[in-house]
Amino acid sequence: MNYKWADYLVYRDTLNEKAKKIYTFVDADEKSFNNLEKKCFSKEKVISMIENDKDHFMTIYKIKGDNSYHPGRYVEVVYRHPFKYLRTKSNKTKNDNLDHLDYSKRDK
Repeated sequence: MNYKWADYLVYRDTLNEKAKKIYTFVDADEKSFNNLEKKCFSKEKVISMIENDKDHFMTIYKIKGDNSYHPGRYVEVVYRHPFKYLRTKSNKTKNDNLDHLDYSKRDK
């Protein structure tokens, strides 16, 4: 029996000064990543979805030589006055940090 890891599975981000985008698979369970709907959200939209809609985001990644995805960590909104950041690890730095993403096999 398959179960959902999260509402949205984050496989890529571009969290930089020019483009703050989050790339996700939608409504996926742990076995079915083929032919899934993909959506791209702004950083601000993801923050709103987590805080207001209570949606769950999780990073996913691939291990070299393994074609299947593995769960990373849940994405949280961290407030460091006066900004909000998307993080998978809590620390005191003032930036976004989505750990466990697969940068070697980016979706073009």
